[in-house]
Amino acid sequence: MKNLKLKFIFLMLLIPIFTFAELEVIPNPFNSDSETTTIIFTTHQEADVTIGIYNTDDILIRRLYSAFVSTGTISIEWDGRNDYSGLVEKGAYTVKVSKDQYPALAIPYGSNSHYGQDTAYNKGRIAIANALGHQVEIFSRHGQLLGRYGKYGTEVGEFYFPQGIAMDDDSNLFISDASGRIQRFNYTSFNVIVSGLNNTRGMDYFSTSLYVSTNLGIHKYNNLGGPLAQTGVLGDIPDLCAYKIPMFTETWVYYLRNDGPGSPVLFKIEDQGAAFGAPIVLPSTTLTDPHAKWASVSYDQRNELVYLLYTNESDNKFGIWVYNPTTDLIIDKFEILQISTTGLSIAVENSSCAHMPSDNNSLWVPGANVLNEFVHEPISNPGALNINTVFGNSSILMLWPGDIEVSPSGLVLAIDRGAYPQAKFIFPNFIDAEDIDVLTDLGTFSFSQCGTTVGTIWEATGIASLYNVNESQELYYVTVESNDIYANSDKLYRYNGAFEFEDSYLDINNPVGLTSFYTWLFTLEQSTSPPNNYQIVVIDTHINSSMATIATKYSYLPNSGFGEPTITNPVDIAVDYIGIIYVLQEEEVHQFRMIPEGESISIVYITDLQLPSEFGNDFSAIAVDSFGNIYVYNDFNGRILIFNRNGEFLKDLGGGIGWEPGQFNRVEGMDFDEEGNLWISDSANHRFQIIVFNYRGTEQETVVITDNPGIPFVSTFSISKPEPVIAGDLEITIGFSEGMDMEYPPEVLLIDGKYGNTHTVTMNEFKLNKWSGDITIYPRTGNGMATVLIRNARDLDGHYIVDTERKFKINTDVSDVISNLTNYPNPFSPLKKPTRIEYYLNQHSYVTLEIFDLSGRLVRSQKFSPGQLGGREGFENYFEWDGRTDSGTMIQNGVYILRVTAKGLKSSEKKVIKRKIAVMK
Repeated sequence: MKNLKLKFIFLMLLIPIFTFAELEVIPNPFNSDSETTTIIFTTHQEADVTIGIYNTDDILIRRLYSAFVSTGTISIEWDGRNDYSGLVEKGAYTVKVSKDQYPALAIPYGSNSHYGQDTAYNKGRIAIANALGHQVEIFSRHGQLLGRYGKYGTEVGEFYFPQGIAMDDDSNLFISDASGRIQRFNYTSFNVIVSGLNNTRGMDYFSTSLYVSTNLGIHKYNNLGGPLAQTGVLGDIPDLCAYKIPMFTETWVYYLRNDGPGSPVLFKIEDQGAAFGAPIVLPSTTLTDPHAKWASVSYDQRNELVYLLYTNESDNKFGIWVYNPTTDLIIDKFEILQISTTGLSIAVENSSCAHMPSDNNSLWVPGANVLNEFVHEPISNPGALNINTVFGNSSILMLWPGDIEVSPSGLVLAIDRGAYPQAKFIFPNFIDAEDIDVLTDLGTFSFSQCGTTVGTIWEATGIASLYNVNESQELYYVTVESNDIYANSDKLYRYNGAFEFEDSYLDINNPVGLTSFYTWLFTLEQSTSPPNNYQIVVIDTHINSSMATIATKYSYLPNSGFGEPTITNPVDIAVDYIGIIYVLQEEEVHQFRMIPEGESISIVYITDLQLPSEFGNDFSAIAVDSFGNIYVYNDFNGRILIFNRNGEFLKDLGGGIGWEPGQFNRVEGMDFDEEGNLWISDSANHRFQIIVFNYRGTEQETVVITDNPGIPFVSTFSISKPEPVIAGDLEITIGFSEGMDMEYPPEVLLIDGKYGNTHTVTMNEFKLNKWSGDITIYPRTGNGMATVLIRNARDLDGHYIVDTERKFKINTDVSDVISNLTNYPNPFSPLKKPTRIEYYLNQHSYVTLEIFDLSGRLVRSQKFSPGQLGGREGFENYFEWDGRTDSGTMIQNGVYILRVTAKGLKSSEKKVIKRKIAVMK
């Protein structure tokens, strides 16, 4: 029997018990408001059994049980809640019992945030303290999710960054968090048993005692939270474990220190009941790598071994040491590279609180977004450490995935655009973690580095790969847009098969997208004449030559007078298997053909694909399959539109905008692998998805590959007027890192710094990732710093946003006729866009705007009359300078002086203010 189903109903009314063969539900129906139902399953043979609750759409809403059983009866209670601890709606549901199921990628994390801060293992269950998700997650040893519990907060049953977790012999959980509390959880209710601790770290339960490490020492409690013993100040202890060697009476506690003598090192201390003995340093466990730190420790009761986990953030790796406490020797060392993410915690199958005989030892190492299982064979095969399964879809923390490429060898490469892909233009000096991520069967690793020098990336816009026959290796190419003021601006980078940076050849002005076809690369480049138009760039990489060969660049500018379209707002480019080029703009697709002509290349315009207007087109990514069909992602409705080569609409894919599997939120790249499956860079969901097709091109399923890495936070904040804000109307715009629940709009308050008055900001609009509202700054607000408080919003998983404050300057008493002179961008490139000069007038005025070079020569002037735009009272005064002189000549790079003179119409007051403008073409 592979799969056994039973339908049941829970209502306010009870009916007689329904029994079916080996599966019973008692009572059925049941009242979920006041009772639970018991699911009883009897098996007569060994099997891996999974029991789950499914809704009428056959979607799993709660996994109740998953473990290996021999024979006998399994009895489980269900309280009518889903995997997220929320009550399901009343109605009909189905119990499914699956046997002998071994999923290869076993943790479909959904869209929660994951950061495995601590781990515990007991009786086939792995418990993880998810620090960023503010939850506790329980998995079977095969990786099936058994339940998620808790949410963000400081009340009972809520967690504020959970940090430590332990399990007793009855599988009760003990969870500590950053609020200084320890909660006890028996899978039905929470109870706070300890409060007021200072910065808890790791925990372990041994015998009948709970051991807790802090940044000062070790605390010992009974299972109800009663204090039993406490050490003095020992230092910052990231983790600990307890053990007792058979045939001896002493109980020892091992603990880690990264700030102790000879640190990082392992210590042990004797548990003497009501007190602890003196610490004993174990010098054989000292880490000699200056970049490494101890992260976690766990005791293997069966083999009497201690497993130590270290991290090395500088090399993006972690490792495991195996320590024999009897001989005081390290017997095994393992350095683990190219596994999804740095390990944060370790738990051993034969852990302190439960002795479970096993031929091999499973070591559970969770990290950000992943749970790794390793198998160590200390007896039959000393020195061996094998990776058994990588749960969590073997992927690292992706912040904001951009363009995606499936290489000829099947590697999946993606641009990680960092945490703030839009905010860089608001905060131009902010640089966050950007790199190129490679997804493999064994995990994920990154190459390249975020920065502004040549060889580093900032604002990568496209990625592609080609196989170099002469070098017998793949080569990888990345276009970098960056900014004119940086050395890595507008480059094409090449990396060798070892993912090492090889060369920065070709300057490409403001590149958009990158794709490959045989020996060529294709991208889009902003032209200098005419400006603001884009041209197709073909790069012959001489793929059969050595890597030292310089690529040859050919450019084609459409709209040459023969009906070709003008490319003004491109977002992506793709090439099919016969050399037809598809240029995707935000609202249309242009079709071209590449024709090699001897040592040159020509590009011929074919047609524009007539895409149906009823879709509300807002395109962001394009790909072409092996049948020549064109796939275009439409950001307007969150669906993928499929057309044939003639532009005829065939069908669409996807479940719309959202966070569930098969739904999308801002796709920035798509590519097909050699099996015909479509990889999708689901950017705003911080993940990848694969649409799996059969050999006829019909979609079969959607697989979520990575997960949402972050808790919701305010990612951007802007106000509609430059600072200091002067009395009047003001619009505030707030961007969020995650999609926020539309039923829970944030509460936004303005608190002035002088009087402490609190004003509610009236909401204008609330979308998935953005909120905007209006507020009026009155004279009674007072000059100084105003505080905007953002609170009580929550994301689609129920995580509440951390209360956030943003400050800005206000000035309600401006005596000067002119103030607040600004220009943006500065520095600016006249070849890309003009700089906008803005200022505030407290009355209608005569205004003269002048721009001088450093020699004092006047290069540009403009006058405004009172009441017209430029001489009008208020903020609505601006002038856009395109970098040209009064005679129309383009100026040179350098620093220029802006001088604005204003004479008030009412007061006749005259004032001059100045500002520097930097020009870098």
